Amino acid sequence: METKKTQTKNIDTKLETVMKISLEEKKKLGYKYHVTLMCSGNDTKNKKYLADAEGLAKGIAKRDHVLVNGASNLGLMGVTGRAAYKAGGEVYGVGLNDYEPKIHKWFTNWDGYSTYNYRIKRLTDLGDVFIALAGGLGTLHEILDVHINQFLGKETRHVIILSPMAELYESVCNNIKEEGLYWDKLPEFIHLVKDYKEALVKLDEITKNYDKIGYVNKTYYPVMTSDGIYKHLKEMDENYAILFSGMKLTIHPDVYPPNRFRSSLTFAKYLTKKLCSNKTVFDIGCGPGNLGILAATHGAKQVISVDINPAAVANTRENIKNLKLKNIDVREGSIFNAIGDKKADLIIFHPPFHKEKVKDNQTKLMNCVSTNGYEVLDLFFGDVDNYLKPKGKIYLGFSNKDMSSLKHLEVLMKKYKVKMITHEFKGSKADYRLYEITRK
Repeated sequence: METKKTQTKNIDTKLETVMKISLEEKKKLGYKYHVTLMCSGNDTKNKKYLADAEGLAKGIAKRDHVLVNGASNLGLMGVTGRAAYKAGGEVYGVGLNDYEPKIHKWFTNWDGYSTYNYRIKRLTDLGDVFIALAGGLGTLHEILDVHINQFLGKETRHVIILSPMAELYESVCNNIKEEGLYWDKLPEFIHLVKDYKEALVKLDEITKNYDKIGYVNKTYYPVMTSDGIYKHLKEMDENYAILFSGMKLTIHPDVYPPNRFRSSLTFAKYLTKKLCSNKTVFDIGCGPGNLGILAATHGAKQVISVDINPAAVANTRENIKNLKLKNIDVREGSIFNAIGDKKADLIIFHPPFHKEKVKDNQTKLMNCVSTNGYEVLDLFFGDVDNYLKPKGKIYLGFSNKDMSSLKHLEVLMKKYKVKMITHEFKGSKADYRLYEITRK
């Protein structure tokens, strides 16, 4: 029988193999721990449940962690979301879109799914630590999902369970064990505590250890390969909804979800009314249409959105229809070959950052994360002068994540006047640069 000390050491070793990155690099990347709360979506008047929910949410916000919950306005989900928001924290809601489609004001980010299993998967993917408060069958199911994967050796993240759910869960496990149908003991990753104060102490211990061993979430895109991001996105095979720059958008399978990428969120901040108003705008590589739609809502005279991925073209058309926009024309094609003889005042281009070639067995979703060698960049700069008005501007976002791609881009931009609009996560291995490019 292993001792507790030995078991804990083994857990730490497993965590090290998930993803390892120095604390200094994590700070440069702006990495934030996500704490997924498992709790009731039904209203309660129980003072302890409410106090634990509010105290925990405020503590998570104070620590600058992201609070993740099931996105309901009701119950402890609503209490925790509102409390974290009021305390200045970030709140990521992951809900059932058909059950509660409204995006509440306290959400920094939001996903809405039609299928319960996909919602659970997203809640689990996002979490670095899981904390269970009072809840019903859904809360029990969420704990069990993580617990069973811990037992199978496929999960190394920690679960903190507050009273009264702690006693209930332990009792269920003990009753099953007495029948000879349960394993020896609760995994070392599961911690039973009496209230939110103990939960926050345990949370601090866990995140401190994460810092020590260099843990980051295995689905943290800034440190993932293009192939890894592609495979993770391919796990979704149903339509779902997201919050992007204040808009509710639908995302189809095989299409880039911009709310998962901080680069897209940054780009959106700089597509202002002043930049877009009364302009002809080309959105090259439009994905679900997010940037072109934003330009249209900011007063663009006309937007032409283009993507090589037919799924993205269909997705953009659906979003335009849902938002009742009339000034966007969506076309399928590679870079400028579907534009015709029009010229733009503003061309927005958010190319992928990785130079890996798209493989024969991959769908066109891979084009959102791979430049296919340098082909995408070469095609864009080889033709852009023919489609840009003399005083027109290009807004292009890029990263140093693949240094060879960045260097290739810098060579291509030498013939232009280039102004860096913003440079985020500077000094990290996955920074973000937004360029304004004009003719010399």
